[in-house]
Order: sequence, then structure tokens, then C-alpha cells
Amino acid sequence: MQATIGGRAVSYFVEGQGTPVLLMHAFPLNQTMFEVQLRDFSRIAKVILFDVPGLGQSAPGPVGIDDQARIAAGLLDVLKIDKAIVGGVSMGGYAAFSFARIFPERLLGLLLADTRPAADTADARAGRQKSADFVLQNGSAELAKQLLPKFVGAAELADERIAGNVRQMIEAAPPKVVADLLSALGSRRDSTDLLSMIKVPTLVICGEEDAITTAAEAR
Repeated sequence: MQATIGGRAVSYFVEGQGTPVLLMHAFPLNQTMFEVQLRDFSRIAKVILFDVPGLGQSAPGPVGIDDQARIAAGLLDVLKIDKAIVGGVSMGGYAAFSFARIFPERLLGLLLADTRPAADTADARAGRQKSADFVLQNGSAELAKQLLPKFVGAAELADERIAGNVRQMIEAAPPKVVADLLSALGSRRDSTDLLSMIKVPTLVICGEEDAITTAAEAR
């Protein structure tokens, strides 16, 4: 399905009935990363997914973290939903923080998976710029080789069904969009001050093998 939000076509999917749960995907993947969760969650909730501009089936457009939060709110408007549980993985978690800051009155709850409230350090921003330069020069398939061992655990890396699916999503991401997303990630706001202001039920999840956003940060 597609909706026009901010003048651009946004690809989205809705399944299930009940409490609305809007999930935002990780960098530089797309909404199909939630295939398993969609199957399980849609039995008890109304699950809403969308592709960040330029990824999946969404038209190119602004990809800033706040932009992603505003797309989420715009999609809720299209679906005539006032409030929802909003969550995301990694980059999607940053967008969920942004949603909580900009649209606190529209939150029923938060789901933050493998993400962090802190902004990037100078070293992290430099690393993102290096990755942006790399993907523009070498393409998304080459970047996938670097990212895959960081994105999935050791057991999943050996499972071609899982690792192959993640690899395909990264390879399908246009290099320019990937570079723009890396810039957006590096320039995102620090959300640490937001933590004490979150008043809705919040679930924080961290994979035990996650080497990018650690369990200590999640705690």
C-alpha cells in the first residue's frame, strides 16, 4: 500500500486488529525486516510498518531522524489513528525517540530495540562519514559485506535464510540513500534528556550478541 505523506509516496503495510503498534525499521533495511514479528504481533494488535524514503518501495525524500518520526505521525493520520505504541530497531529506535519528543500526546507506549538515547561521538560521526564515502565509491553490495557480521549474531550469520535476507535488503538500498542516512544518523539529537520525561509504558530490548548497542547501554 502507498500513502502520500509530505508530498511523497510512502510504502506501508497494515495487518491485524486491536491496539495500533507502529514499528520502524533499522538502517539501511526496510519494513520486510519485521516479517516474523508481523506474523506474531498481528494476532493481538494492529501492526503498522513503512519504508523510510528511498528504501523498499518508498519514493526518495528527506531521511532525517525527525523526518522519519513525522512520516510515522503522518501515516497514523492517513489511517485515522490518534495514538499508538511506537517502536523501532536501531535507527528506528532513534526515530521512536524523536516521535516521543515531537508527538508525546500520540504515544500509548514505546518499544526501543537495540538502540541508544545518546548522540554520536565525534569518532562515531567520522566512522559514518567513512562508510558513506565507501558506499558511494563501492556500492551497497560491498558495504553489506562489512555490515552483515555486525547486524546478525554468529548463529544467524551461518543461517542463509536470515543472513541472506538481511544481505539482500542492504544490497537493494541505493548508495546515495545509504550515505544520506549515515549523515542523518550522525547528526541526530541526543535524547538522554528525554528519558525522564517519558511517561508511557516502555519496553527496552537488546540482543545479547549486539556489539553496536550494548546491554549496558540498554540498562
